[in-house]
Formats: sequence, C-alpha cells, structure tokens
Amino acid sequence: LIDGGAAADGSPFLVMEFVEGEPLVQHAQRAALSLEARVKLVVAICDAVDYAHRRLVVHRDLKPSNVLVTPQGDAKLLDFGIAKLLGERGDETATSADVRVMSPAYAAPEQILGAPVGTTTDVYSLGVMLYELLTGMLPHDRTGRSLDALARAIDTESVERPSAALRRGAPTLDTTRRARELDGDLDTIVMHALAREPDRRYPSAAAFAEDLTRYLGGQPIRARPHTWTYRAGKFVNRHRGGVTAALLMLVALLGSLALALWQADRARREATRATVQAERADREAQRAEGEAAASRDQAARVRRVKDFMMSIYLHEDPLRRTGADARPLTLSESFDLTLERISTELEADPALQADLYDDFGEIEAGRGDLAAATKLIERARELAERAHGPNHPAVAESLLNLGVLAGYRGDPLAGAPLLERAVAILEPYAETESTAYLAALGGLTSVRREQGRIQEAAALVEKELALRRRDAATDRRVLGIALHNAATLMLDLNRIDEAEAYATESLEVSEKANGPDNPNMLPLLAAMENIAFARGDLVRERALAERRLALARRHFPGDHRWVASALGESGYMLAREDPAAGVERIREAIAMYGRMGGAGSEHVSKRLATVLAQEGRIDEARASIDSAWDRCARQGNASQVCQLIRAERGDIMSRAGDSDAALAEIDAAHAALREYHQGKPADELAVVIAARASVLARLGRVPEAVEAQTEAARQYDAVYGKDHPATRGARTRLAELSETAPARSR
Repeated sequence: LIDGGAAADGSPFLVMEFVEGEPLVQHAQRAALSLEARVKLVVAICDAVDYAHRRLVVHRDLKPSNVLVTPQGDAKLLDFGIAKLLGERGDETATSADVRVMSPAYAAPEQILGAPVGTTTDVYSLGVMLYELLTGMLPHDRTGRSLDALARAIDTESVERPSAALRRGAPTLDTTRRARELDGDLDTIVMHALAREPDRRYPSAAAFAEDLTRYLGGQPIRARPHTWTYRAGKFVNRHRGGVTAALLMLVALLGSLALALWQADRARREATRATVQAERADREAQRAEGEAAASRDQAARVRRVKDFMMSIYLHEDPLRRTGADARPLTLSESFDLTLERISTELEADPALQADLYDDFGEIEAGRGDLAAATKLIERARELAERAHGPNHPAVAESLLNLGVLAGYRGDPLAGAPLLERAVAILEPYAETESTAYLAALGGLTSVRREQGRIQEAAALVEKELALRRRDAATDRRVLGIALHNAATLMLDLNRIDEAEAYATESLEVSEKANGPDNPNMLPLLAAMENIAFARGDLVRERALAERRLALARRHFPGDHRWVASALGESGYMLAREDPAAGVERIREAIAMYGRMGGAGSEHVSKRLATVLAQEGRIDEARASIDSAWDRCARQGNASQVCQLIRAERGDIMSRAGDSDAALAEIDAAHAALREYHQGKPADELAVVIAARASVLARLGRVPEAVEAQTEAARQYDAVYGKDHPATRGARTRLAELSETAPARSR
C-alpha cells in the first residue's frame, strides 16, 4: 500500500503497487520449473505469509491465483481482502456464517467447519498449494459441493501422499521420476502441513519454510524423527566428496588387511569347500524330491476331484448305468448324491471336503434353504480348521458365509463375532485373498449399521470402496455391491444427496456389468426405494418396488426370500391406494416366509399390522404384531427393526384399550432407539415419538401428547424437510391435537 486519500469529489482512493505477472501454477507449468524451483517459490511465499503472521494477520484465502510470479521470477502474494487480525474482537463475536469466506478447494478443515482460525490455517492452504505444484492435482475433490456437504464429509476426507497420487495415474517416465523425487522428505513435509488437526501441523509459515529449506539443503527435516540412519544418509548426501575420499582411504587400509587375512584363510576354505558342495548337493536333491512329491500330490488331488465330479454324472450315460432300474438323476438328486459321497469318499482329504461343503452351502443359500446352507458351511468350517488350523483363509471364508447367513435369517447381530474373526484372519492376506477380505469388510459394515456403530461402518465402507476402486481388475459386480452398501450407509446418516450419488453409480456399474435384468439389482432397487421415500417421491418409490418384485419373480420363480421381501414392501405401498389388495399381497409374503422357516418375516408382519390398524381391524393387527414381536424375542430384541416393532405393538395395544402397558412398551423402544441414534434426528425416532403422542392422547394427557407430537414433527422436518409427506402428516396430526388441548396448554 503506497498511498490513500480522497479525490476532489470526495471519492476515496488507494494507491497500491502494480504487479505484473502470471498465476503461480500457470507460471510453473509454462516455465517447466524443476522440483527444486517450485519448492523455492513456496519458500518465498511462506516468507511473505510469515511477515503477515508476525503482524498478527492471517490471510485465510491462500491459493495459486492469489500469487503472481513476475517476469524476474519473484513471487508476489496478493488479496488480503478477507484477512483477519489475530485476536480482533469484532470477529470473535461474529457468526460462523459471517466469517466462513474462503476458497473451498484450498480451505483448512476448521474454515469449512466454521471453527476459529489461526496461523496454522494458512499453513494448511500453503500445503495444498505445494501439493498442487508438485503433483498437478489437488489433495482432495471438493468440486460442486455445498459448504454444508463439505462440513459433513470433512471427518472422512483423506489425503493421499503426493508420490502415491502421481503413481495412481498412468505411469510415464516423467511421473515415475517425479514420484521417486517426492518419496521421503517431501511427502512427509506436505502431509505434515495438511494434518487434519491444526495442532499437528507446522505451527507457522516460518516453520514450514524452514523444513522446505532444510530439504533443499539436504539437511534432516524437523517433521520426521532423526534416527541415526536418517541423519547419516543426509550427511552423506551433503558431503559426497569428503565422504568418498574418506571411504577410499578406508578401503585401501582394509584392502591390505584383507589380503593378508585372505591368504591365511584360503587353505582353510579349500579344505571345507568339498564338504560344503556335498551338503549343498544333498539339500538340492531333498528340495527337488519335496517339490516332486508336492506336484505328485497336487496332480493326484486334481485327478481325484475330476474323477469324483465326473462320476456324479454317470447316470446320464446309458452305457454306464448299473442296475435294471437305473435312470438319469434329476438335478436335485445329483446334488444330494454329491453331498453324500463327499462325506464318505473324500474323508481322507478334509481340505477338499471343506472347499466343497462351503461351495455347496452357498448354492443352498442361493436356493433359499438357509438351514441346510448353515449346516453345510458349519461343517466346512470344522473341516477347514482340522486341515489348516484356526487362522487360515479357508476358515475365514466359512466364517464370512456363516455371518452373512445370520443376516439372511433375520438375526444380523449373531453374525458379528463371526465376521469380526473373518476380517481379523484375512487382514494379513488382504493382497492375496482380496476378494474374501473385501467381502468380509462389506459384511461387517452391515453388522456395524445394525449395532448403531455408524461411524465405524462409515470407515469400513470407505476402506472397502477405496480398495475396490484401486484394483483395475476388480469385479464390477462386487464394486456395485460396495457402492450399494455406501448408499445405504449414507441414507442412515441422512446424507440423501450422497446416498443417491452412490446408488446411481452402483446402478450404472451393475447394469454395465450384467445388464438391466440381473438379480444383483435386487438389494440396490430396495435402497433406491428408500431414497425415493426420503425425497418424498412416493410414486417413484412404488414404481421401483414393482420393478423389484417383477425382477425377483423372474429369477426366483418359487419360494425365495427376495420374492417375499419384494412382496411385503410393494404390498405395503399398494395399501396406500388399495388396502384390500395391499393386505392380500403382504399376507402372500408372510406365507412364503413361513414355508421357508419364518426367518426375516418380522418386518413384513409389522407392515401388515400397520395397515390393519389403519383400517380399524385391531384384533387382526394385534395378532400380526404379536407374531413379529415373538420372533424378535427369540433373537434378543436388539435390532432397530425389533424396537420399531415394539413401539408399533404399544400403539396397537393402546388402540385395544391397554394404554398404560402400551406407554411402557413405547418408552422402552424410545430409550433404545435414542441410544442407537445418539441424539441425532432420525425417521425411526419420529415414528416412535408419534406413537407415544397417540397413546398419551388416548390417556387424556393431551398437553403431553402435543409436546410429543411437536417433537415428532421436528424430527421428520430435520430428516426429510418440511415438504415431505411424513412431515406434513405429522404437522396435521399436531394441529388436530392442539385443537383438543386445554387453552392453558397452547
């Protein structure tokens, strides 16, 4: 700032230095600056920022476009338009919305969250600029997202090391060389500047510049421990000439000594050489014999498997059938015969038995016979432990399947210890057994959701997605499943935009991999129904449900859990328009679940009870909800679905005239769900609180009912927004209750 004042007409003016130059990144690219030159530019920028910091000014909007490089190569830092004096009283009392002015791509986490800023805020932005100069890319993708969306995602945002970011793209000689240059100190310096917590970064721009200067001078940096080997390596790099001369002198001295020792030792070595050669030859012979034996064993096993599998189909060949009544076997008969022969003919090979039992168990699960599948896979686990020990990937695969089956049976929490153990076993084999490891991560994610441990589930799904995206040869089908899991989790967190983005990508991946009519679409369509409901688009929700039902019936023409699930949900939606047709379809779903053993039917029984209660058929509704609650009781009542069933049961008990006992049931469900959601708004909480309001009104406690219904409406509004049908319905009910409340309660 050179001058300032007022013109003759009273207009204020400022006179400032004219800076001729081009933006930082553009200059570096045009001039093809070396890595060293780019680092030196950042050191110069740090000096300017430090000058401001020492005068208690934080810039708060550092980015490449605010740095111009003159034709002489000098960096000029511009635009202190949103700079803040440290300790300035005015800003301390300002609202977060007033002070969150920034460029999101270069902003520190505390700026996005509206937290207090300081010198380390500018250090973070300097780190982003250095990252971009070194790699040509930003450390995180924040494009096209609102400030609120960025704030919600900030805890899961991760930064990849600069060298790794370069290697992730298509390899070229240039990127390979640059990545090698960044490995080590520069990676460490950048990551230290970009630490999530301000107190883990460099405390000032000067400290940041000092480490960059030490890097340029080949000295140990402050951001990493000064081990003996690290300091020695730096010393050698700085004094190559002196160290080389000293080493040559030492080598000469040692060479003289070595010559004498060599002559003395030569005779001894000659004497032992023949013995060593003989021992080596013997070891080589033993190794070769061992490899030959292993090859023979493997070949014999392959022949045994081939002969075994081919013998299953002898009945298809008329010339090889035995017995007068011999005939071709049905597929089901061949399946049963194979299982019987695995048990008797392969008893000497438990590892092979385990593999086959596990595979056949998965087939039984696909056919919908969960009890038979569980029995086979449990047998596979026992055999795998006998053959390999308790911590082998084959054991983990059976544990994974058993954990998933627990969820299919409607008791996902029972699968938690199985999936936890599977992940622990597979962790060391993450590279060689990546398919099983990623499947175990996905299964454990679902369990963590059921347990209410949402943040752990989010971390698991982010890890799984990152690993699947990293693998260029990944199975597109399972990538689609992982994206579906991410969508479901975002829905749990009420992050609807992110849920829809993941679901849309999952739909594209799944359709591209297997076409639009593949059964892997079924869980994804269910998630998209929930997203449509969250958007308040009940027409689209119903259309998706009908598509899911048609797809399930096409691929599973008999009794199957996917068909039963689709029948129940589409029937519940149909009941909004045609209660009789909806009830008929839901009953069809319950009957199908019953023919399959009943596992998973509790949610559909709850749906039936809700529709019947709305129709005034209270006795039928009570029978249906009691059936659902009985199944929950056998599972320990721990899941979120069971707590919703408990609340619905309380509401129906109240309609039947037992409001005191009903209120106790609803309060117990409310307490469990409140702990599950840890005080955050949730659709499930709104449902239970609205049920509580209804029971209080029936007890004549209208002011309390108004208070509860007000909270239910607030919860719906927080989750879905004021225009959602559920929110409007809750507010209509609130208006009705308020009309009946005594004047003093309004």
